[in-house]
Amino acid sequence: MAETDQGRPLAPVRVHPRSDDEEKALKTMNRRRKIKLCGCVTAILLLLLVIVIVILAFTVFKVKDPKVTTNEIQLTNFGVNLVQIPTPQVKINMTMVVNMSIKNDNIASIKLGNSTTTVYYRGITVADAVIPPGLVKAKKTTRLNVTIEVMADRLVSSPNLLGGCGSRGDGDEYLLHNSGESEDFVY
Repeated sequence: MAETDQGRPLAPVRVHPRSDDEEKALKTMNRRRKIKLCGCVTAILLLLLVIVIVILAFTVFKVKDPKVTTNEIQLTNFGVNLVQIPTPQVKINMTMVVNMSIKNDNIASIKLGNSTTTVYYRGITVADAVIPPGLVKAKKTTRLNVTIEVMADRLVSSPNLLGGCGSRGDGDEYLLHNSGESEDFVY
């Protein structure tokens, strides 16, 4: 009978009686390990997110300058004044309305603030224009009218006026130079 009588199987190796203190310490260690793992995963994800944002900022979201095109120019006012005092002078002024298009190639809208444009001829201011504020939507073109006050007497009094109108063959000389200041916001 001794051969048929089997002994009791041994207790499993993994399970052994522990005290409550050991169990609390083990739970605390497991909790700390999980918190560290969660913190590391969060830091890695944030780093990847920052890298993706920087790459997109330098490629896809790169802000481009809007393209301004003049469509039409109308002369609305032309005035000649003869001033006698203190020295005789002829003052010639004219007002023009310029129809222009602003094309926005960005993926965000551009809000145009109060803008001014000054037109120079050989370093002399010959015209001023105020561009009204507005909004140019993403991937759209906006048309607007700008009134320009041309001080033609300054243009006429400029030396070598006729020399600047023709081309000397070098292709580098222009009649007018435009400079402007604007408060534009992309959002």
